Amino acid sequence: MSVSDLAIVAALIFAWGTVSARLERFDVTAPIAFVIAGLVLTHGPLGVLGFAPSHEAVKVLAEVTLVLVLFSAASRVGLRAELGLCLRLLGIGLPLTIGLGTLLALALFGGINIWLAAGTSPMEGDAGRRGCL
Repeated sequence: MSVSDLAIVAALIFAWGTVSARLERFDVTAPIAFVIAGLVLTHGPLGVLGFAPSHEAVKVLAEVTLVLVLFSAASRVGLRAELGLCLRLLGIGLPLTIGLGTLLALALFGGINIWLAAGTSPMEGDAGRRGCL
C-alpha cells in the first residue's frame, strides 16, 4: 500500500466523519459507505487504489473484526434486566433453531455432512437483538 493509497483511505475516513450524521438519517451506515467506496475505488474505471491483500491478511482482518463485533455486543448485555428472557432464548430457542435448521438443510441439500447442515442454520435469532449474545 503506497502513501497515496493511505491518503485516499484517510480522506475517506475524514469525509465519513463530516457527513455521517446526515447520512445515518437515511440509514446509510459506515459499513455500507465503506464497502461501496471500496468497490468503487478498487474496481472499474475509478480503480485508483492499487491494494491487493493476501488471503492471509483478509483472514486475519475478518477474525479481528469478528472479535471486535462480538466484544462490542457482549459489552452491552444487561443480563440482570432480562435474565429470564435470555435463558429462554438461549436454552430453548437456540437449540430448536439449530435443530430445525439442520433438518431443513438436510432435506433441501440431501447428502451433505450433518455438521455442514448445522452450520447453515441461523444461530443468533432474536437473542442477539435482545442483547443476550
